[in-house]
Amino acid sequence: MTKALGFALLLAGSALTPALAQAQVAKGGFEKITNGIGVAPSSGPAGWVEVTVHGDGIIHVVASPTRTTTVPSLMVPTPPIAGQYTVTQQGKRVLVATARDTAEVDLKTGRVRFLDKAGKVVLDQAAAPAFSPTTADGKPFVVASQQFNRGTDEGLYGLGQHQNTQMDYNGEDVELAQHNMDIAVPFVVSTRNYGLLWDNDGITRFGNP
Repeated sequence: MTKALGFALLLAGSALTPALAQAQVAKGGFEKITNGIGVAPSSGPAGWVEVTVHGDGIIHVVASPTRTTTVPSLMVPTPPIAGQYTVTQQGKRVLVATARDTAEVDLKTGRVRFLDKAGKVVLDQAAAPAFSPTTADGKPFVVASQQFNRGTDEGLYGLGQHQNTQMDYNGEDVELAQHNMDIAVPFVVSTRNYGLLWDNDGITRFGNP
């Protein structure tokens, strides 16, 4: 059975608004929040990273340039409850662990990697997320990009229905947008036994164009 490790990995292209009445977390520090942790990396483009648990084996990650409040998810409006998990700091890393897997956050960069029950890395950020401001209809938005598992030989399947004859999307490039006969579903399943949902309501480019 395939488990979902990436319940939603980075809210990209969603409206972000400043969070109100929140205590400041020192750079390189973290705090416990509902269902997980919030991290303020000491360097890098991500000013705030949240890692929350939504069931055994389902972990939600949100990264943004500043500490913000995100609009509700249209894909997962009522996420599952957290269940049992632990939070442990090991030097410059903080671990959020369930019985099946662990999310490890680097307090310096905010990079997150996922390990299975045996401690083997199955999903790793290849670089810190990149953010650039943009506007649409006069409203501010953020364009985000993220890289995972660069150079692996795993198979990546999913992404919806595209007229490109491709099955395995590892190393491929595809636009995720609804038009004509193309149906975009921003979810991939890996032969490494994890799934990743990119919780993004905007047009997305999967690959390395």
